[in-house]
Amino acid sequence: MVAVPSTLGSLLPFLPGRPVVVLSDTTAQGRQARLRAQMIANDLGVRLDLVPADAGPTRLSERSAHAALLVLPYRSGNALAECFLGTPPERAARALAIPTLAVARPAGGAYRRVLVPVKLDEGAAFLIDTARVVAAEARIRVLHVLDRRPESSLWLADAPELDIRAQRRRRASMARAALDREIAVAGAASRGASMVAFGHVAMRVLESARTGRTQLVVVGQRSRSLIDQLLAGSTTTRVVGAGASDVLVVPMRGRPDGTGMPTPSRHTAPPPLHPPASQS
Repeated sequence: MVAVPSTLGSLLPFLPGRPVVVLSDTTAQGRQARLRAQMIANDLGVRLDLVPADAGPTRLSERSAHAALLVLPYRSGNALAECFLGTPPERAARALAIPTLAVARPAGGAYRRVLVPVKLDEGAAFLIDTARVVAAEARIRVLHVLDRRPESSLWLADAPELDIRAQRRRRASMARAALDREIAVAGAASRGASMVAFGHVAMRVLESARTGRTQLVVVGQRSRSLIDQLLAGSTTTRVVGAGASDVLVVPMRGRPDGTGMPTPSRHTAPPPLHPPASQS
C-alpha cells in the first residue's frame, strides 16, 4: 500500500523522511505496537526507530524530536493520575508535539474502520486528512456531537414539541453540511461519511466507536487547563482509557490560519517528556 499524499500541504504531521518511533518491549502489547508501527512506516516509506521501554523520558524525547509519529503499546493506567494529567499518549502528544498512537488492538492488517470526532472549526479538515493518510484503505466516519442545551432552553420556555424537533433537525442538517464540506476539503469525499449526534461528547464517541466496530479513533489534543480537565473531563482520556480501539492523538497547537491546520511559525520545539507523576 502506498501512502496517500495530503491535500492540505506540507504541514501534515507525517512529513517525508521523518521516522516512526515505537516504544518497544517484550510484552504482547509491545509486540502489537511494533507490528503496527512497522506497517505505518512501510506505508509512509520511512524508517522505523525502536526505543526500548526502559530508555527513559529524556532519551525518548531526543529520539522523537524529529519523528513523524510516536507509537506506544496501550496500558491501562491509574485513573486518578489520568484525571489530573491525562493518559500516557496524551502526555506524550503534549510534551513532544507529535502525533502519538496508542495500540490496543491486534495489528492484523490495515485499518478499515476509522472514527474522527471533530469540532466544527478550522482543525476539522486537518484531523480528517491525518486519518486519511495514516489509514489509506479505511472508511472514515466523521462525527460531530451537538449540545442539548439549546433544546433545554426551549423546554424551559414551554415551547411546543414540534418546534423543538424542528430546531433539532435544522441544527443536525447544518452540522452535517458543514462536516461534508470539511470532508471534501480533506480530500476524503470518496471514503468519508458525516455523522451527527446529540448529548455528551465522550459518551457519544465511545458509543459510535463500539457500534461501528471502530479500529482506529483519531482525536485532536488541545491545551486545556487543569480546572477545565477536572470540570469537564477529557474525551481523549476516556477514549484511550476504554482500550477498545487504537487511538491516534494529534496535538492541535498553534492558532489556525484558515487552512484547517496549525500555523507553522507557531510550532514550538518539543520539550523533554517528563515521567508520569504516578502510575499503577
